Amino acid sequence: MDRMLMWSLKACPLVDTALQALRRISAGEPASILQLDLAERMLVTRHLEQLAFDATAWTLWTRQAIF
Repeated sequence: MDRMLMWSLKACPLVDTALQALRRISAGEPASILQLDLAERMLVTRHLEQLAFDATAWTLWTRQAIF
């Protein structure tokens, strides 16, 4: 998982900013909205979707390995 996150951060540095904003929002803190053009927004969205998929797959795989 760490390698996947590092790759994503290297390929799209805006992912870090988006993750920080999501952390603030989920903690109930105010966060500034990112002002991105369509191409940047699509790139960040693809990376966040991939990270969410990877985290879910990793969790399911490790739970399966326990049983």
